[in-house]
Amino acid sequence: MSQTIAVLGAGNGGQAMAAEMAMRGHRVRLYEHPKFAATIAPLRESREIELVGDIVSGRVRVEVVTTDLAEAVHDASFVFLPVPAFAHPHYADGLAPLLEDGQVVVLFPGTFGTLFLREQFDRAGMRKDVILCETHTLPYDCRLEAPGRVLVLWKNQPMLVGVFPATRTRETLERLGDHFYDFRPLTDVLEAGLCSVNPVLHLPACIMNTGRIERSRGEFWLYEEGFTPTVCRVTEAVDAERVALARAYGYSVPTLVQELAEHQVPRDLFFEINGAHDLVPIKGPMSVKSRYFTEDIPFGLVPWVELGDRASFDTPLLDGLLAMGQVIIQQDARKDGRTLATLGLSGMNGEQIRRYVTTGSK
Repeated sequence: MSQTIAVLGAGNGGQAMAAEMAMRGHRVRLYEHPKFAATIAPLRESREIELVGDIVSGRVRVEVVTTDLAEAVHDASFVFLPVPAFAHPHYADGLAPLLEDGQVVVLFPGTFGTLFLREQFDRAGMRKDVILCETHTLPYDCRLEAPGRVLVLWKNQPMLVGVFPATRTRETLERLGDHFYDFRPLTDVLEAGLCSVNPVLHLPACIMNTGRIERSRGEFWLYEEGFTPTVCRVTEAVDAERVALARAYGYSVPTLVQELAEHQVPRDLFFEINGAHDLVPIKGPMSVKSRYFTEDIPFGLVPWVELGDRASFDTPLLDGLLAMGQVIIQQDARKDGRTLATLGLSGMNGEQIRRYVTTGSK
């Protein structure tokens, strides 16, 4: 069944998503922030996107490419945001006066972004009946080769998804159906945020390879070079801490190795990463200004550490990564990042947090 979808953000993930959704027969409106209007000018003129690679390929035309958020969102049944967490404030402000009753908003991935949006919407007095969802990862491992041309290296399936409030999970999954991706429900959006593996996959290896990243002058391949046996051992220890933190809140989340094994029998991390056909071709990060640092530290690590503090659960490795990471990016990540306060969870204990993400009521 054809649906009207607003895809917000015309980066690599957004263009891949817009193209595949159009290939599936949906009416797609692709939006980009006005400050990037020049970057996507060729795409606005042609409205054509080409996907290349062995996973999904083809050329398709989308219905609308725009820098007008209202044009993209009006009357859309679904609003998809395949954007970095640091872009969520722009969309929180922009969407608050535009969203309409009955719309489903999905963040790919969320990194607790649903809670951030809900808090900002409440502060703006937005009372529309919208459902907020977030996945644990972006649907694609892909790279933008040019405006309107995306290399798709891998497609991440299934999409683990949490719904806010969790009491609306069943109806939301029925609406999402199999029209877009293979969605698999999680307990709630808190579990979805704890399933987001990017901070674990990126940060230990990036921090331990910072010298190589700076020295390489753009010729660094994280998964091919950076994941030595020692780096993998540290990464697995950090991941074990994330899994234990989730368990402290009552969730049983998959490990990083299980995620990378794509539901096959998992080996250890070194064997899952080295030679992986979807990871080896990925180049970068190019510098410590990469989102592998600037997104995953303030928006990925900070909420995990604060959730650990709130549950009186020790997270020494996550704490250590955060301390070193702040020095690397020269930023007070707790001040500028995604804290429990920005998620609307100030003053709540673990039980109250679980109740809030279930019911939507504080």
